[in-house]
Amino acid sequence: MKIKAFLLTILLAVPTLAMADNKTTDKTADKTKTTQKASLTEDDIKVVAHVKHVNDMEIQMGKLAKTKGTRSVKAYGNTLVKDHTANNKKLTALAKKKGITPIPADEPMTEEQKRDHQKMMNGMAKLETLEGAAFDKEFIPMMIEDHDKEVGR
Repeated sequence: MKIKAFLLTILLAVPTLAMADNKTTDKTADKTKTTQKASLTEDDIKVVAHVKHVNDMEIQMGKLAKTKGTRSVKAYGNTLVKDHTANNKKLTALAKKKGITPIPADEPMTEEQKRDHQKMMNGMAKLETLEGAAFDKEFIPMMIEDHDKEVGR
C-alpha cells in the first residue's frame, strides 16, 4: 500500500517537487541531495522505474493514436505524447537529484504483472493493424482500463 501511495504522489507531484528543489540555496541543495539519495529505498526506486515505464508506454500509445485514430483520438494522442514526455523530463531530473541515474528498467515481477505486460503488448500489436473508427474502438477502452489500473495501484 505504501508503494501505491508513493506512485500516485509521484505521478501528481513531480512538477511541484521539481520546482521546490530549484528554490533551495547551494548549501541547502548539497545537504538535501545527500539526504534525498540516502532516503530512497529499493521500493522507491522500483516506483520511479515503473512511473518511467508507464510514461514511455503512454508516449508509444500516443504516437500510435496520432497516426491511426480519428481526428479527436489523434488530438488525444498528441496530448498523451506531450504530457508524458514532459512528465518523463521532470521525473528524470528528479531521479537525477535523488541519485538514480540512469533510471532502471521496470521489470514485471509477479505472474500477474507479466500477464498484464503481455496483454498490453498484444493490444498494441493489434492496434497497429487498425485505423480510424476501428482503431478508436479498441484504443479508448484500452486506455481507460490502463489508466484506471495505474491510478488504483
